[in-house]
Amino acid sequence: MYSKKIKDAVYDTMSQIGRKPTVIVVHPTIFNKLNEEVFGKDNIYTSPLDFKYIGIKIIESLDLPEDDFVMYY
Repeated sequence: MYSKKIKDAVYDTMSQIGRKPTVIVVHPTIFNKLNEEVFGKDNIYTSPLDFKYIGIKIIESLDLPEDDFVMYY
């Protein structure tokens, strides 16, 4: 589950540097799967510009490998 993977990475980094990321950049595949996990298959969030997970803005980018994400602080 991508939601757990991202949440664990956020909390691990927060414990190390003491700050929450402001943006997480993900591959579109992760974006869609995270969207399904958070909102359910029937309630897909339609606006990728305003998608937030645990209060952090999620942006999709084809520049990342399919199973990777990057957090920016």
